[in-house]
Amino acid sequence: MVAGVSLFRLSFFVPRKAVAEVIDGPASLRRRLVAAYTDFFISLSITLPFLAFFFVAVEALNSGEFAWEFSRDYVLPTDLLIVFASLVLTFGFLFF
Repeated sequence: MVAGVSLFRLSFFVPRKAVAEVIDGPASLRRRLVAAYTDFFISLSITLPFLAFFFVAVEALNSGEFAWEFSRDYVLPTDLLIVFASLVLTFGFLFF
């Protein structure tokens, strides 16, 4: 959670350096893949702690007992909603 909050704050408060536009042709495939991987990893690092806490909180509401980890052999209807919301928020932050 601390890392997620820190990265989220850094994404807003770290000033971006002005870079002169250099037209050196299109970016290589390797450079695009590295940039996509980096963006995806950072967006997951920011959103995953909050979404995992939300998942644990919903499980605590369902079971009546809070635990930092849980294991079950069945699926609840709320699981699909949480997973879908998690994907939307993660990809939304990725393209932010």
